[in-house]
Amino acid sequence: MGSVEQEWSDGPPLEDPGLAATVLDIWRDAAVLAADDPTGVQEPRDVGSAQQMLVESGAWLVRTLEDTSVGEEHDRRRAVAARLLLRHGRAFADIRDEGQARRLRGFAAVNAALARLRSIGDVEQMLTRLPVEVARCGFDRVMLTTMNGAVGTVHGCHIEGDPEWAAEIVRTGRSSPLEINHLLLESEMLRRRGPVLVPDAAADPRVHPELAAVAKTRSYVAAPIMPQGEVIGLIHADAYVARRTVDEVDRDLLWMFAEGFGQAYERAVLLTRLGALRQEVRRANSSILAIMDDFCDAEVEVARFDDENQSVARSAAAVFVAADSRLEALLTPRELDVIRLMALGETNGGIARKLVVSEGTVKSHVKHILRKLRASNRAEAVSRYVRLTQQDAQRG
Repeated sequence: MGSVEQEWSDGPPLEDPGLAATVLDIWRDAAVLAADDPTGVQEPRDVGSAQQMLVESGAWLVRTLEDTSVGEEHDRRRAVAARLLLRHGRAFADIRDEGQARRLRGFAAVNAALARLRSIGDVEQMLTRLPVEVARCGFDRVMLTTMNGAVGTVHGCHIEGDPEWAAEIVRTGRSSPLEINHLLLESEMLRRRGPVLVPDAAADPRVHPELAAVAKTRSYVAAPIMPQGEVIGLIHADAYVARRTVDEVDRDLLWMFAEGFGQAYERAVLLTRLGALRQEVRRANSSILAIMDDFCDAEVEVARFDDENQSVARSAAAVFVAADSRLEALLTPRELDVIRLMALGETNGGIARKLVVSEGTVKSHVKHILRKLRASNRAEAVSRYVRLTQQDAQRG
């Protein structure tokens, strides 16, 4: 967290040091025209203070030009004000151009970060890596919250140079989940399906109190992750380490990242499900081929029966319609996947992540498994699964 308290800046720093000097010169000349004291003012350090100085000096210049007093001195003052106003306009344009250049750099950083995440492919690894990649887009503190209905739990946090502080924020977020209701700012995000900018978090009563206290939040931006329109997570970011307040550009960049990540996340989930489906199809094809081999290789007996003297072919493979095992007769392929993971000690959440389904779907499968195996709890179901597996092995 650091022991040296650095002064906070109002927005990003000015990239061009000559622009800061120009803004100060305009302000001082305008102050003289307004009969104000031009001394004791320093060059602006950031975009916000530079814009504020230009707004103040612009008001002085306009007031001087609107002065209808007659006389040589007044004419001279108006001429000076007119020349200064031209410089004033160019300075404002230069600051605007810096903002555009910053946006372009931010867009490039977001695209690069998303490309790195898309290359991972694994959903859980993507979520783990997300805070670090967001930090490379102009932030130095990033928190990821995963949503389960209207309750959000902190999944991970990244703080440049301070992993212990990040871990403390994660612990606080997990012990005090975000219950999204009208009392929290995050409810506005869920309602509007868009990002938010919180310029003064300390004065806003809708900020999560426990997290705000441990994070010492001043200003932040946040955006929802929404693959297929469903909010699955929230990203919070700021520039606390750099002692910089965040602004609209930060909000827009985070929103661009969140939208892109939602698409990348959806793609990774679909690819994972496609891989699982491919394995199921291969497994089914192997079973069908084995049955066909048994059927074709089986010995055939010709028997006579009944008075009609009809002949029928009896094959050892005639039982191909029967299930390969008692378990497969009782449970669906997906239920078998679930019970196998239950036997390995996986929780519903762990099973959901491995099978890339929702936790509610896993709970429904578990309920069906307990009913079909006539078990009263998970332990009993696993015990019967193991016993039936052993019996099937002995039969084979």
